[in-house]
Amino acid sequence: MSETTSILFVDDEEKVLKALRRHFIDEPYRIHLATSARDGLDLLERIPIDVVVSDYRMPQMNGGEFLRLVSERWPDTMRIVLSGYADITAVITAINEGAIFKFISKPWAETELKDTVREAAERQHDLRQIRQLAETALAASESLFTEERDEREQLNQRNLELESRVSDLELYEAAIAAVATPLLVYDRDGVLRIVNDAASRWIGSSVEGKEGSPESGVFGRLGGAVAHALRAQPTATQTEFVEWGGSCTAEVTAICRDGIPIGAVVHLRRTVGSPKGGSRNESERTL
Repeated sequence: MSETTSILFVDDEEKVLKALRRHFIDEPYRIHLATSARDGLDLLERIPIDVVVSDYRMPQMNGGEFLRLVSERWPDTMRIVLSGYADITAVITAINEGAIFKFISKPWAETELKDTVREAAERQHDLRQIRQLAETALAASESLFTEERDEREQLNQRNLELESRVSDLELYEAAIAAVATPLLVYDRDGVLRIVNDAASRWIGSSVEGKEGSPESGVFGRLGGAVAHALRAQPTATQTEFVEWGGSCTAEVTAICRDGIPIGAVVHLRRTVGSPKGGSRNESERTL
């Protein structure tokens, strides 16, 4: 990661914030502190933040509510919650709804805290690149199909140019296919255009033969979420979370070019079951 990662710590106890700052004093991060969820939201409005680490139990607005707002307004920002075991059920619900990337139990271990923040920063960097690739791929795809429809009579003369664009599109699709995160990419008409290898292995035959088909390009509850994301305000990033098949959550994000939705990216996550036997590890499992 060439750019310095910005980390925001939110806790109503200043001594906790000072301790968190000390842990990262030698790390290559820009550290920001907030003593309430409201102060954290105000800071997010003014400063780009890559990772938010928030305490769960805070007055006025708890960490779960705060991070859910962060996920709605800044979906690219990775979200971590610090929580005691008494809050485990609420934390698991927030994870399954997509509001939280991971949680760290209190009192925390310094090594675990640093490793989790580093993992979140790397994931945020990867997701940003994925969306940039998806935007480029969708823009290239739309340009290709529009020209093919409007200039069919010039197809022979422009054959070499179109072949070059197809080659570029295949390169972007290959880059998305190689990403370990399960992804589906839809065009602006809600037609499924790209299913990367990770998503194909996960959902298998349920997407076979559906690419490029208007009537089957969206399926199940996912279709409504994709359609709704594509109808979002052009200046906003629309992200929705949909339960799919009882075992996964689909994070749907609209991709805009020049203020106009040109497609959507679906990021699949496995849901997390309630812990058994007092184990906390179940709630930390993410795809």
